[in-house]
Amino acid sequence: MSEKRIKVYTKNWKFIWIRAEELELLEQVWIHRTMQAKSVHSFYERTSKTLRNSNAISNRLTKLVEEGLLIRLTKDVSLTRAKVLRYYYRLGKPGLRLLAEQQKIELDEVTRQDYRSFLNSPVPSVHTDAMSILANQIYLNCRFEIPGMTHRRGVTGKIISRSGDGKLIRENGVIPDWIFQVDNRLLCIEMDTGSQEYKKIKEKFNGYNALHQVLKEQDYQIAVLFAVLDDSIDVVKKNKRKDRNVRVQNLNELFAEYLTTSTTSSNRLADDSRLKRVYAVSAQAAIEVGKHMLSLPEWKDDQPFHNAPLKSTQESRGDT
Repeated sequence: MSEKRIKVYTKNWKFIWIRAEELELLEQVWIHRTMQAKSVHSFYERTSKTLRNSNAISNRLTKLVEEGLLIRLTKDVSLTRAKVLRYYYRLGKPGLRLLAEQQKIELDEVTRQDYRSFLNSPVPSVHTDAMSILANQIYLNCRFEIPGMTHRRGVTGKIISRSGDGKLIRENGVIPDWIFQVDNRLLCIEMDTGSQEYKKIKEKFNGYNALHQVLKEQDYQIAVLFAVLDDSIDVVKKNKRKDRNVRVQNLNELFAEYLTTSTTSSNRLADDSRLKRVYAVSAQAAIEVGKHMLSLPEWKDDQPFHNAPLKSTQESRGDT
């Protein structure tokens, strides 16, 4: 991004200088709707040339909250009587207006209604929170290296950006948790917390296959990555989760069996045009696997995405 700063007038005709990376941060908060503080700290640490210290970041965030650009929320995540607060951020009205002024969003009635609908909504569930954290990790890992990459929450229902068809996902019976896009390649991410039955997952896979059939007619490619929640995502108590490798293995076997099962005339997935790019990995591995998939110039059905080199990538541990 450009290094220029933006002079933003606040209360009582005072003003604050907003750095280029902070404008990008506000845009990311809008995409996520609610971001955990550790994700925001991680964003600053990876993008800012001046704010790298946790205390300095916390002080700057407090300033943005005081000026209304951000809203800070808290949630008690203690398992005992002693309070343990987790912090979250949402976009304030001045932040929304700033994004519109800088042509990052279109402030139409749909946007205003969306803003009002989530402004007073509860802090996200474990599933939604975990997906937001992972999406931020993947974005930061790809930000400088994959030009033209965009990402958004799947619930917006807009999977093909150039068509403007906001109903496409819903019409085909599936709404991804998150979508990353580079040119005509769409990586749909599903956050798997381990609670969903395999029957439901198969139904979801059916929906993805139907979506694949529609997208290929418009020269779009789709891949699906199931990220199995593990301790690398800070939404669960440490050392309390089972071995996630078992879940990863079972999901991959489920997909393999589903794709190779002998079919009958009534099975619509019998032909070779069915969706083949679907994999399961741990949430920690999904960061590098996602980057590997998005960096490829094209996708082929026999590409072993799940064998991409893996690294241990963790979120920052900033608190506020």
